[in-house]
Amino acid sequence: MAEIRMTPQQLSAVEATEPLVFVSAGAGSGKTSVLVERYLRLVLERGCSPREVGAVTFTRKAAGELRARIRSRLIILGRLDLAAELDQAPIGTIHSLCARIIRSEGLAHGLQTDFRVLDESEAAILLDDALERAWSRLIADSPAEDLETLARYAGLLRTVALDAFRGLRAAGHRNPVLSFPNPPDAAEAVSRLRSALDRLDEEVSAHGLPNPTSRNNYRKALTCREWLSVCRPEPSVIQKAAELVPHMSGEKAKALFGETKAALVDLCRLLGEQYLVGVARMANIFLRGLGAEYAQLKAARNVLDFSDLEIEALALVKAHGGAGQLVHLLVDEFQDTNELQCGVFDALAPASLTTVGDYHQSIYGFRYADCEVFRSRRERLWADGHRPQSLSAPWTASSGAARYVPLSVSFRSAPALVEVVNHLFSSDAFFGEEFEPLAAARDGRPQCRIGTVGPAAELHAVGTEATPSEGSEGPAKVEAAALLGAEAGLVADRVHRLVTQEGWRARDVAILLRKTTHARDYLAALERRGIDAYLIGGRGYFRQDEVSDLTALLRLLVEPHSDLALATVLRSPMVALSDDGLLRLGRQRRKGRLASLWDALADLPGNTLEEADALRIQRLVEAVTALRLRALHPGLSILIEDAMQALDLDLLLLGAPGGRRRLANARKLMRLADDFEEVEGPELAAFLDYIERRGELDDREGEANVLAEDEDVVRVMSVHQAKGLEFPVVIVAGLGELPAGESSSLTLTPDG
Repeated sequence: MAEIRMTPQQLSAVEATEPLVFVSAGAGSGKTSVLVERYLRLVLERGCSPREVGAVTFTRKAAGELRARIRSRLIILGRLDLAAELDQAPIGTIHSLCARIIRSEGLAHGLQTDFRVLDESEAAILLDDALERAWSRLIADSPAEDLETLARYAGLLRTVALDAFRGLRAAGHRNPVLSFPNPPDAAEAVSRLRSALDRLDEEVSAHGLPNPTSRNNYRKALTCREWLSVCRPEPSVIQKAAELVPHMSGEKAKALFGETKAALVDLCRLLGEQYLVGVARMANIFLRGLGAEYAQLKAARNVLDFSDLEIEALALVKAHGGAGQLVHLLVDEFQDTNELQCGVFDALAPASLTTVGDYHQSIYGFRYADCEVFRSRRERLWADGHRPQSLSAPWTASSGAARYVPLSVSFRSAPALVEVVNHLFSSDAFFGEEFEPLAAARDGRPQCRIGTVGPAAELHAVGTEATPSEGSEGPAKVEAAALLGAEAGLVADRVHRLVTQEGWRARDVAILLRKTTHARDYLAALERRGIDAYLIGGRGYFRQDEVSDLTALLRLLVEPHSDLALATVLRSPMVALSDDGLLRLGRQRRKGRLASLWDALADLPGNTLEEADALRIQRLVEAVTALRLRALHPGLSILIEDAMQALDLDLLLLGAPGGRRRLANARKLMRLADDFEEVEGPELAAFLDYIERRGELDDREGEANVLAEDEDVVRVMSVHQAKGLEFPVVIVAGLGELPAGESSSLTLTPDG
C-alpha cells in the first residue's frame, strides 16, 4: 500500500492490532487522516469488505468528507472495486448507523422498517403537540383538589416534564418516568416541636420574660400551638409558619427560643418536602401522558426521532447478540457521545473498536453529549495494567486488549500559537495537568501566510464588566448594548487594518462567536467600514423580511381577511403602498364598518387613492385572486414560485442589498414546502401553520447559504460551526459574555 507521511503517534494508531484503540487527538493533530488510513488497513490488509467496517462521525457533512477521502485513496491505490463498494459502507452519523440496524433487524422484532426520521424541528413541533394534548388530558382527569396545584405550577410542571422527558430519553428511557423518595413522616417533627413548646412554657414560668422581644416571641409560641392543630403540607399553611418564627437577637433570645425555632423550621421543611413529593407525583402523571401522546403521534405518522433510533437500535443489537455484518467500528468525535450511544457501540461487540476524540473539544452538551464518557472510558483502560506516567504518553494494556495513543503534533497552527495555547490551557485557570500539550509540526509561520504577522495572539479588552444575561433590564442592559457596540467596532477596526494595511484578504479572516445572537452587530460594524462579511448559519431564518413577506402573501391565499397578512404585503416591496394609501384604506374600513382590510380594498371609491397606489392594489387583488385558484392543487413549491413571479418578488429581492441571500432565502421556503408536502400533503394552510410554529418554538434555522468557497468575504460564525475549519486569522469575540448558569428547575440522574 502506498504510504503517506505520518508521525510515529499517527502510525501507532493506524497499525494497532488491539481490539480496543483509544486515540486522544489534540486540535489539528490529523485525526481524520488516522481514521482514513486505519480504515484502509482494515479493508486492504485484513481483507475486510467496506460493508464490514463502520465509521461513525458527528455530522452528515463530516461523514461525507470521510467517505470522499477514503474513496480518493482507494482510487489512487487502484482499488476501484472497493471504491465502488464504499457506497454501501456503514459510514455516517450515529443515527444513520442506528437507522441501518433497525431497518435490517427491526421487522423480525415487530418494528416497522419503512419509518421516516424526524429532524429536530419536526420533533419539537410534534412534542409540543403532545405536550398540549397531555396537559389538556391531565386537567380533565385530575380531581378537584389537584386543580389548584396545577394552576399554581402550570408553567413549572410543563417545563419540568419537557426537560425530564428529553433528558431521560437521551439517557435511554423508552417511556420516561421520574423516581423520587417516599414523603417523609412529619409525626416525629410535630412531637419535637410540641416538646420544645412545653419546655419553653416551663422556662417562662420559672424565669419570666426579660424584654419586649421575648414577650413577642412567646406570643408567637402560643399561636404556634394553635397552628400545630391544623398543620398540613399546603403552601398557605407553611407560609403561615413563617410569621411564627421567633426573632433571635441576643444570646438570651437564642437560649430561650433556639430550640423552638429549630423544631419549627425542621417541621416546615418536612411539610414542604411532603408537598413537593405530591407535586412530583403530578408531574409524573403528566410525564407519562406526554410520553403516551408523543408515541401515538409518531406511530400515526410512522416516524422516529433521534432518541428512538438509539433506544430501539440498542434493544435490537442486544436481542440479536452482536454486530451482525459489522466487524470493525471507528468512532470519531468520541468526546461528544453519551452513555446510550456508547451502549450501542458496546452491544455491537465488533472485533475492533477505535475511538478518536479530545476531551477538551467537547461542545455539544446542549444536545446531551457527555464528555465525562470520554474520561471514564479512558480511566477504564488503566485497570488493565499500569497507568501511564502522563496523558501525553502512549500506553498498551498488559493483556494486549487495548492501546492508548495520544496525538499531540498539531499540523494546523504555527509554533508561536501552539506555545500560547499550551501556556493558557495548561494553567490552573483552565485544564491544568489534564491538558495534553501540543507540539507544532513545523517551524516558522503557516505556509498559507499572505499578510504580515505580528504577535501570535492578541487580547483586546472592552470595558470592565461582563455582559448581563439576555432579558436583563435597566441601566445594565443599556451598558451591555454600549459594550457590545464598542466590541463590534473594535473587531471591525482590527479587521479593517488586517485587510487594508497588513496585506490579508477578507477571506483569510474568521470571526467566531460563542453564539450568533448578536452577529448582526458585528456584520453592521464591518459593513460601515467597507468590509464584506457573511454570516454562516446563524439563526432567525423565519424572521427575515423576505420570508415574512412571502409567507404573508401565501397566508392571503387561504385567509384574505387576515389584516396582519394584508398589511404586511401592502407595505412590502411587492406592493409598496404609500403611507397615505394605507391611511386611506384604514379610514375606508372604519367608515364602512367593514370586517377586514380586504373588504375595504373592494369597497374603495375610484378616486380615493393616488393613481400609483390604485394600480398597485389592483395588481395585488388580481394576483391573489388567480393564485387562490392555483392553491387548490398540489405542488406547494410551484405555487410559491408562481406567487413570487406574480408580484416580481424575485426581481425585487435581487435588486435589494444582499439580493442573492434574500432570493436564496425565498427559494429555501420552496425546498421546505417540498419536504412538508412529501410527508403531510399539499395543504397550504397546514404548511403555513408549520412554518409559523417552527419560528415560534425555536427559530434556530439558518439562512440559505449562498457563499462560494473562494468568495473574498470575512466569515462570521459560531464556535460550533467553526469546528474542523482552518483560517489564517481568527478573531474570537464576545468572550466577556459569560455563559448562563444552570437554570433548570430539575436536576436529573440518568436513572430518573
